[in-house]
Amino acid sequence: MSNHGQNEFEFRLLTEDDLEVAVEFVHKNYTLKEPLRQMITKDVEQCIGMDQKRIVKKLKDNASIGVFNKSGKMIASAFSGLNTRAQKSLCCHGDHSSVQWFRYISTLVETLEGSLMDELNTDKFLMLSMLAVDPDYQRRGLAKELVKRSEDIARKLPCEYMVADASSFYTQKCFENMGYVKLKSVDYKDYFDPALNVVPKPPHLSCVVYYKKL
Repeated sequence: MSNHGQNEFEFRLLTEDDLEVAVEFVHKNYTLKEPLRQMITKDVEQCIGMDQKRIVKKLKDNASIGVFNKSGKMIASAFSGLNTRAQKSLCCHGDHSSVQWFRYISTLVETLEGSLMDELNTDKFLMLSMLAVDPDYQRRGLAKELVKRSEDIARKLPCEYMVADASSFYTQKCFENMGYVKLKSVDYKDYFDPALNVVPKPPHLSCVVYYKKL
């Protein structure tokens, strides 16, 4: 355990039994706050179904970590999944292809993640996403500790690379401070729905994919 009083929290691998708790946490602390979703749909609640599918898939890989306080409340998360050449893009899953906001996200994800195997010259990597911390527990080093522990999991698989997507400026700074290298980036101004009249606002201006050689 590292600094910032983290010994008062429990870090553990999440299982499929944690699905309900994980979905509730992500809904409140990620889906409703994630910058891109604010720009592509008036009803961000619609996106929870897509995020739930992402959670279900990642839990099956036994590489996602949750942080719990002494009362058992989930207060932070890092969802990781093993990506291989045999897998299709995550956005190929689901039944939202006719929905405008889903097409925006699908296009963005394909742009960012469609050729990562070739760009890294590898057959597999661990992909970290939905890194989130309850606002009441931020600035305690929880996100950094979650990333470190996720890297440990990647090494054991073994994976040569850890890859992470970051849609928030603050998450991007976290990865950069931990030695991650920017691999690809897209500006939100190219992916928001102009009909909503919601434009990207500083500091959240882009979505970035990072990598780190382990």
